[in-house]
Amino acid sequence: NLLRLVFGYSILDLPLRSVAVWGSNVGACKPSSDVAILKQLQHARPLVAELLSMYLAPRVRPGELPVGLRLIDATTVSGPGSKGVDWWINVVYAPKSGMTIGCSVSPASTGEHFDASRVTSGDVVMGDRYYRRKSVIAAILARGADLIVRTTRNCPLLRLDGTRCTPDDLIPKR
Repeated sequence: NLLRLVFGYSILDLPLRSVAVWGSNVGACKPSSDVAILKQLQHARPLVAELLSMYLAPRVRPGELPVGLRLIDATTVSGPGSKGVDWWINVVYAPKSGMTIGCSVSPASTGEHFDASRVTSGDVVMGDRYYRRKSVIAAILARGADLIVRTTRNCPLLRLDGTRCTPDDLIPKR
């Protein structure tokens, strides 16, 4: 019943007072005020996070997936009346299999992050400029994968020994 109220509020985009009336009409709740419905919806956060994680969870183990392209990114979710980010949804998607192979919902304090356990040797991981961080690059390279990231012109490029290089230096010579 709580999930029905969540869907009524979030998917149908009903005001809280309408959710209260609708919920009591369909038997999802006793006749309630909009404040009572709001309190119930606030307790639904763990349920919604768990359902989302289960829905987007990989259907096979990472080692069983074919080697290929991995798209990584995150998005934010903010609750009604929020003044900023409430949660991060971090996702790893494998276009070849058409599957989400990793997903996590985390609080705003965690921020955008990357779990390299969904990457295997030979994969090519593609992400936005967040993923150009040393820790992320090191984790991906340590798993034997390659990385394509969006960057800016003022981002210094370094060789493995720490010396600077240019994009032309990274192109293999024939």
